[in-house]
This record gives sequence, structure tokens and C-alpha cells, in this order.
Amino acid sequence: MVFGISILGILVGTHIYLSGPSPYGWGSYSRFLSLGSVVLSALLLGIFSYWWHSWRKSKKIVMELSKNEVSKIDLSDLFFTPTKIVERLDDNLGRLKSRYSDFERISQLLVLFDYSLDLPLQLRNALCMVHEVFRTNAILVFVEENKRLKFKVGTTRSPENGRYVSLGEKDPAVVQVFDVIKSDIDLPQLEELEWRNFFLPVNQNKTREDILIMPLIVWNRISGVIAYVTHPGSPMDEGSKTMATIFNRYLAILIENHTMYREKLFQERVYRELEIARQVQSESFPKTIPHFPGFDLFAICNPCNEISGDYYDIIPLPDNGLLLAIADVSGKGIPASLFLSKIQSLVRALASQFNSPAKFLTYLADQMSREQVGPFFATMLLVLLRAGASKAIVAGAGHCKPLVSRTKTGFVEESCLEVGIPLGLFEVPEGGYLDQTIDLMPNDGIFLFTDGVSDLMNTSRERFGLERLKQSIEKSQ
Repeated sequence: MVFGISILGILVGTHIYLSGPSPYGWGSYSRFLSLGSVVLSALLLGIFSYWWHSWRKSKKIVMELSKNEVSKIDLSDLFFTPTKIVERLDDNLGRLKSRYSDFERISQLLVLFDYSLDLPLQLRNALCMVHEVFRTNAILVFVEENKRLKFKVGTTRSPENGRYVSLGEKDPAVVQVFDVIKSDIDLPQLEELEWRNFFLPVNQNKTREDILIMPLIVWNRISGVIAYVTHPGSPMDEGSKTMATIFNRYLAILIENHTMYREKLFQERVYRELEIARQVQSESFPKTIPHFPGFDLFAICNPCNEISGDYYDIIPLPDNGLLLAIADVSGKGIPASLFLSKIQSLVRALASQFNSPAKFLTYLADQMSREQVGPFFATMLLVLLRAGASKAIVAGAGHCKPLVSRTKTGFVEESCLEVGIPLGLFEVPEGGYLDQTIDLMPNDGIFLFTDGVSDLMNTSRERFGLERLKQSIEKSQ
């Protein structure tokens, strides 16, 4: 309206001024009045333009304020008392600076968090810091462990001294909040989804307005739930909820990083233990091959993993004999290695007490089955050699049959050995294993191996197989 009156005044004044002296005898008065109306109208137009420009800038700031702040602003202040608008803008600018300071404090969590310390202690320190940001009565953190939600840490302000104290799992406030979580959140659905979701599935019956439940999310995985307990009648506003969402993301990242850090330490410890076990196992193999009259001996073990389930041993006997042992334990890794070390200890301790490989295998099978070594079992082959003799006495317990290289024919043949029962499955009666004699001619050879050789696969998933193994031995020297 003011804009229209100003424009009309300028137009009318200009018209009168340009029309010359009035025919009604006004004379110079009319030109003076017309000039005054032009000046006044231009002044009003300038004032209106200034206030309109100020209002446009103020409107943008007003739209960013909360609803409560907007209701306190009287639009008439823009024209009559603009200093009030400046004061309110200064107040909101101070509030924005405070929010920025709070955001900066929250962002420092990633820097100050020490993953080598206990997780509840670190979470407690973080909660005590954000208490000042949100002015909440209590903050509780529940973490997913083994597909179940478990209370981890909680803090509240002490009514005696105003300091923040920790809450225990059986504290009434914790029990109450946990009941609200189970009532408001569909935890069975989360467990079915294995806690992989982008939001918390909420039930329809929300019970408490003063308890704000929010997820702790890293990518699409919910690592836990955080509950903000506010004072009755003072729920968190939208700005605080936004800051809480940012804090929750930081907290979820911290929990995830702490978990990964602990897993890394565990993996490093397991790797060190595996390295020690590998060294112990490698040193348990014979360091040197003994010289034995009438035979040339060679042995090697190339493990697939750090710890091998294969075993061989060469044990000199007091009566010019030599016992060759080769075994393969079911499974791999440390459990198989421990089971194998027990067999190795028995073989080395009792080898001199048996002059028959079959009887020795019977004794070992009886010991393994009595001690109930769990799901493990082992296949084994024992070969007894005598100095200067042209034969070998062999007995097997479910192991690969030895291959015999015949120099006269140039072929490699598989011995007709009784397979026998692997060690550790059940007790074997007398006669369960049989000795078999393999007669040898000069330059003949016996090849003992585990299925790690014949079961080896190439990139096309083709097994090496027994026939290729025979051909390799025939082509070798």
C-alpha cells in the first residue's frame, strides 16, 4: 500500500509541476506543492525500499529459527523497533556458535578415543561429554552381542553433587529403559535380519515421550541402541535430535572400530601362536636323515597351511633296524597338530619295544581309542627295515598304499597291502593289522606318501591323481 501511494504521489506531483501555472489562481503555490509531493513520495519510496530489503534478509533468518522463536517475533518490530530484530539475530547467532562448538566437541571423539582401553570406559567418557550438549537426565547405550541386545554403559547426573555417575545393569532406570526398548522396538525382527538394517523397526505402541530411542548404525548394520532420557515435559527439540544423530554415527563408528581393533589383536595373537606351533612342528621332524646300510633315504614335508596334519619320522632301532613312520591326521591346524604330536610321542617312546609294525599299530589304536581324543583320527603306515636285508615289513592303518618302483620292468606298482582301520576310531582287536613283506631287488624303491600328494589340484580343479604320481616316479631317477 505504501509503495502504491508513493508511486501515485510522484506521478501526480510530476504532472502538476509540468503542467505550468494553475488556471484557478494558485500561481506558484501549485508548482511548489507538486514539487513537495514529488520529494515526499520519493522519500517514502526510499524508506519502503530499505525496509523491504531488510525484511527479505530477516525473513531468511527467521525461517531458520525454531517454531518457538518464530512465535516470539512481532512483525511490527521490523518497522517500529528494528533493534529487537538485531538483538534476536545476535541471540540466534550465539546459539549457532554454541551448536558449532558442540559439533566440534563431538567430532573430537574419533581423535580422543583410545581403542587399547576398555570399551565401557571409553563410552562412559564420551557420554559424560555429550551430557553437557543435550542437557539430558541420562544416556544409556545397549550393544548387540551374539545377536542379542545387551546393556553396555549408562550415565546420569547425581542429585547430590551434580556429577555424572555410571549406571549398573540392574539399576531401576536401566531396567525401565530396557523395558521401553523391548516395547517400542521390534527386536525379534532385528534378530531375524541379523541386525542388518537401515533403521529400527518400531512397534505401534510408543510408551514414553521422555525416552528417545535411536539406532547406532554403521552402513547397513545396527551395532546397538542408544536411549536419551530427558526431564519430564522437556523433550529434545529438532536441533538437539539432529546433533544426537550425528553423535550416534560417531559412537557407532567408535564401537565398530574398537571391535575391529580387538579382532586384529586376536588375529595377531593367533598368528604368533601359529608361527610358534609351526616352528615346533618343523623341529619335530628329523633334522638329518641317518645313514642306513643297503638303503638311500629321503624325506620331506611341505605343509599346505601354517600347521600341517601330516607327519613322518625315521627312528633307528637298537638291533640294526630302522622304523619308518608316516601319518595323516583328519583336519588341519592346531587341533590336528596337537593330536599328531601325541602320536609322534608314542611312536618315538615305544618304537624299540615292538618288532612287528602290525602289533605296534594295534597298541597305538588301543591307546587312541581309550583316551577319547574327540572327532580326530589318523591314518598311518609303518615300515620296518633291517640292515643289509632285501625286504621291508609293512603294516597300514587306513593309509595310502606304498608304491614300489621296479627297476627290472621300469614300472611303478601299488603294493597289495591290507588297508586296515585308522587310529582313534575304535578299539582294534588282536590281528586287526597284518604285517606284509615287500621283496626288493637292487635299485628298487619304495615311495611312501599322504593323500596331500595325490589330491593336489591345479587351477582347473583337476586332481593330480595316482596315475600321474606313478608316471612321475617312473620318469624320475
